[in-house]
Amino acid sequence: MNELVEKNNSFSRNLNESNNLVITRDYGFDCASFFSMHKTPFTLTPPKNHIFEHENYLHAKNTLLFGISSGEKLLKITGEVGAGKTLLINDTLSSIDHQHYPIRILNPKISPKDLLCQIIDEFGRPYPADATIEQLMRVLRFTLHEHYTRTDANILVWIDDAHNLSNNTLLIIDKISSWSTPNRALLQFIISGSIELDQRLEHPLLSSMKNNIRFSDILINIKKHELSDYVSSCIHSEDELDKPQFIPRALKQLYKYSNGNPSAINKLAYKSLLLAYGKGLRTVTHHYVNAAFREQYDAQNHVHQYLQNKVKTKSQQSSGKLYTKKHWLHASVAWLSINAVLAYAYFGGYL
Repeated sequence: MNELVEKNNSFSRNLNESNNLVITRDYGFDCASFFSMHKTPFTLTPPKNHIFEHENYLHAKNTLLFGISSGEKLLKITGEVGAGKTLLINDTLSSIDHQHYPIRILNPKISPKDLLCQIIDEFGRPYPADATIEQLMRVLRFTLHEHYTRTDANILVWIDDAHNLSNNTLLIIDKISSWSTPNRALLQFIISGSIELDQRLEHPLLSSMKNNIRFSDILINIKKHELSDYVSSCIHSEDELDKPQFIPRALKQLYKYSNGNPSAINKLAYKSLLLAYGKGLRTVTHHYVNAAFREQYDAQNHVHQYLQNKVKTKSQQSSGKLYTKKHWLHASVAWLSINAVLAYAYFGGYL
């Protein structure tokens, strides 16, 4: 609570300085209660029944659902950071029936061997600690065939942030996703990541994997005309009279600063809401959105400046050390040269 109060005071000081507004609200009062909300609004993981399914979100979700139900072995979702890829796939996996068993790989730096081990571990199958990749692949293949003799539940492996996977791990995924029986693929994979993943798949080594991905989609940001509905979907107020309202100009500024990116919208909208709460108002104007953006922009600049100064300091220290070494070397060479000349002159009878 103390951290929230401090943040609120920080936002309010920013607004007060830039717009000459007087803060009259007591920050000890709970923000959610003030707006008659059960939960904190603008969270990155909203409840399933409050997910805003904009046009592109629905298209990407249907692509995944159709690909999964069709037994496709490789599916891909890409999009910029904060577009909602993780939310989309979690939502999709919670929508599929019990005929699919999802395995989530949370380590995007996972090695080929560790990937195989983690999938095998899901079945409780033992394997030697020093097993090679080839041995693990044989264990996994046998385990999958055994699994399908007992049940029809398809194994669905999801790897998030797949743009961070090594080429070797991506090659293993491509190889084991090709395993199949006459009726089904033994494993289905969903790989998701930033746009960099599409660029990675252009590598000649990964051409086979690229060709094997028949179902893919790019999750784009929320469109301008969808922003008002998105903001409303994030605010769950019990009393319509207490529900905060973002005026059209505030929404215009919100879209301008966020470019429709859900993560950026959530951060700015929540900060703007806190500023309105600090004033004791339930109407969020463009002034609050502008102040929230300045607060975030200044914070980012401070971090950027700090990192720049740190790099600069290290560079100066390195340069100083290098200068000292060079200075010492030059002085030593000069001293030796002078002594050599004096010795030559002395023994040659010139002195």
